[in-house]
Amino acid sequence: MLAAAVHGSAELIVTENVRDFPAVAVKAYDIEVSTQDEFLLDQLDLAPRCVHHALVRQTSRYRPDTTDCR
Repeated sequence: MLAAAVHGSAELIVTENVRDFPAVAVKAYDIEVSTQDEFLLDQLDLAPRCVHHALVRQTSRYRPDTTDCR
C-alpha cells in the first residue's frame, strides 16, 4: 500500500493498521497515516455541513434486517 501511495503521490493513507506504517517508513515520502476515525473527524472540522449531508445520505439508505433468525 505504501508503494501505491508513493507512486500515486498520495499525501495520506487511511487505515486501521497504523502499526504497519511506522513514522520512519512514511516520513521519507512525506505521507501521513490516519485511522478512519481521525480522517472523519478531520473532515468534520474542515467541512461540517458536507460531512453531515454525506452521513445523512448514507444512513438514509440503511434498511434494517427484518429476517427473524430465531
